[in-house]
Amino acid sequence: MGKAMIWTFARFALALALAASSFPCFAEGPSTEASLQGDSCALPHPRYPLDSRRNQETGVAEVRVLVESDGTPTKAEIGKSSGHELLDAAAKDWIMTCRFNPKVENAQATSTWVTVSVHFGSPRPVPAGGPTCDSAYPEYPMESRRHGETGTVTLRYLIAKDGVASRILVAKSSGFQRLDAAAKEWIMNCYFKPATENGTPLEEWSSQSFTFALKR
Repeated sequence: MGKAMIWTFARFALALALAASSFPCFAEGPSTEASLQGDSCALPHPRYPLDSRRNQETGVAEVRVLVESDGTPTKAEIGKSSGHELLDAAAKDWIMTCRFNPKVENAQATSTWVTVSVHFGSPRPVPAGGPTCDSAYPEYPMESRRHGETGTVTLRYLIAKDGVASRILVAKSSGFQRLDAAAKEWIMNCYFKPATENGTPLEEWSSQSFTFALKR
């Protein structure tokens, strides 16, 4: 084989190598589905609508949520109803306050729809005495602990004739929305002995302060 022929083959091989290197390499990266971030919602669980509690409404609402690439929910709709409009609305309102881990395809975050089941169990009946609460003190939000949030919140709430807090107002904020929401959530799940006049239950406003302090 002559030198000219060898040089021709060498240039041809070099051209093939350069052409091959110009094509992008598509390697699949890690992929994960969107998921709800724990302790990311404004309240630990949905607010149980007052009328739903009075009527002992229960059920499971399946909420379809559009989660953007940054983990923010931008739209919520009912995929399967709990059977009660108030519970469905409470489920949608709650899920829109949460954060999500976005869907990842080939190492790239993308928007997607995800379904979250929200359960509403049997609400406790209103006892004759009170107050009776789910716990002795409001739950300290995990995110507040992580960020060192502390403060005192004062709430005013209207005790209805059936012993539940039908309205809850922040009279003085702790300075942190999560702490204020935790205190409201606690009051919402308490039951009080309503005021009476000649044996007839009355509505009455009351107030209470809660201090959130990190133990050293």
